[in-house]
Amino acid sequence: NSYLNFKFPNNKIKNSLCCKESGHVIWKSNDEYYRLFVRCGKHSFLRPGNGSHAHNDILAILLAIGGKEVLIDRGTLYYNSGLDILKEDRSTKNHNTISVGNAEQADISGKWIYSNEPNCKILKCDICREKLTFIGECKYKQINHNRQINSVNNTISIIDNIYINRLSLDMGKLL
Repeated sequence: NSYLNFKFPNNKIKNSLCCKESGHVIWKSNDEYYRLFVRCGKHSFLRPGNGSHAHNDILAILLAIGGKEVLIDRGTLYYNSGLDILKEDRSTKNHNTISVGNAEQADISGKWIYSNEPNCKILKCDICREKLTFIGECKYKQINHNRQINSVNNTISIIDNIYINRLSLDMGKLL
């Protein structure tokens, strides 16, 4: 995957980047044993209702360990295979993030159109030589998903917290 092999010219911390404006985090341990990418920004940078190439992949993780891709994103295989297959490929459940019932991070209203886009942001991103601390948030429908990623002492931990409005579950809106 191109994100996992990206090179960083003239970067203060070798091979790592936290861009709060776009919501992209790319981190490589100094020995490059761990390579990680996480997305936690705007769903689309186009105006709502305009065509968008976005996917419902906020807080999704790509991870390689020891040169082997462990968590991957297979992407969209066929863009001209019909709207049902395209919706499936772009759906929340088809990415390395948390999926709750049938709730989508954003509603896919057409081939290139989304509505009800999520509110996402990086809450914390500290990158140093052999350590990463990331906390991101994605709010959509009645769901608040917080993901924390920590790398310390050659281990990576991923902690997810999901907060769901009980009324939504009681009324069957999410499931």
